[in-house]
Amino acid sequence: MNQQYIKTSFVKLVIFGILMIFIGFIFNTISPNGIPIIIKKSTIIIGEETHVIPIFKPRKSEVVGTKEIFEITPIELDQARELFHQTEPIFVDARSFEEYKLGHIPGALNIPVESLESFELDMMDLDPAQTFVCYCNDPNCDLSLEAAMWLEEQGFTNLLYFPAGWIEWVESDNQISTGEKP
Repeated sequence: MNQQYIKTSFVKLVIFGILMIFIGFIFNTISPNGIPIIIKKSTIIIGEETHVIPIFKPRKSEVVGTKEIFEITPIELDQARELFHQTEPIFVDARSFEEYKLGHIPGALNIPVESLESFELDMMDLDPAQTFVCYCNDPNCDLSLEAAMWLEEQGFTNLLYFPAGWIEWVESDNQISTGEKP
């Protein structure tokens, strides 16, 4: 009898577990904050390198199970410095507002990645064909890639990526600004 009780309890426990998993999937599916079962991946081409990365943040054009291809041209410090001295390019600082206030490339537009969903790009008079140089702290920081992909989704076409970013800019004794506005 004790063995029969254990078998019956085990079967009930397995059925209960399967039922809970099923209820969890249903709740996750109908919840506005649910975790996608199939994670969308994007292909990013940076120069000669191709990267396929998962996108965890919701995207404007998200269709589960498809890939989007973003082509972003990397530039070195010398190219960034040369572009800085031209009038056309706009530098985009993808770091937080607090980091931007502490120091940024003069004239840079702060588009913090953590607030892309609420960013008011429409309020700015920007030409989508203009050159934009996205940067963040250093090569280990992916915020500038996120900002560049977001700008491309908004219709901007001439996007450059400065992977060395803010740290190399400062260490190379380039001009900097502080405060909220350039």
